[in-house]
Amino acid sequence: MKFKANKSRSLSIRKGKTEEVVTFTVAEQQIQTASQEPVKSLGRWYDSSMKDTRRGVETVQFASEGLLATNKCGIQGKFKVWCLQFMIISKLLWPLLAYDICCSTVESIEVKINKYTKKWLGDFTRTFGRGNILVLPQGKIKNPNEVHPPGV
Repeated sequence: MKFKANKSRSLSIRKGKTEEVVTFTVAEQQIQTASQEPVKSLGRWYDSSMKDTRRGVETVQFASEGLLATNKCGIQGKFKVWCLQFMIISKLLWPLLAYDICCSTVESIEVKINKYTKKWLGDFTRTFGRGNILVLPQGKIKNPNEVHPPGV
């Protein structure tokens, strides 16, 4: 078996802080640090910061870009909501499960989703009456593994 240095990463931590000065070599091949090139393992990205805050920002950015792209396409609103449900939200669930993203970040994503959904579905008071309010399942994004009874 041959060692492949380009598929390996190193991370040196001293006194709780990462050090870039230390380099590791194996068989005269230098191993790249995690800050030079992050590594993906089991669906998570690891870099030198060892924090999930960057992943939260990337998730919000992905949600915003997906909502804007869906909004710009020329299809009807109900089909835009279908794209939201089956394409954008399904891609958002994995980062929300894999990384430790704070609730305020998730709630900001929910606010954006609610804004676009209400825009795409139109004026519900004219369609269904004044007593009916559009309520979206906001908990679905926070707890995707929660068990629901059939038909709900």
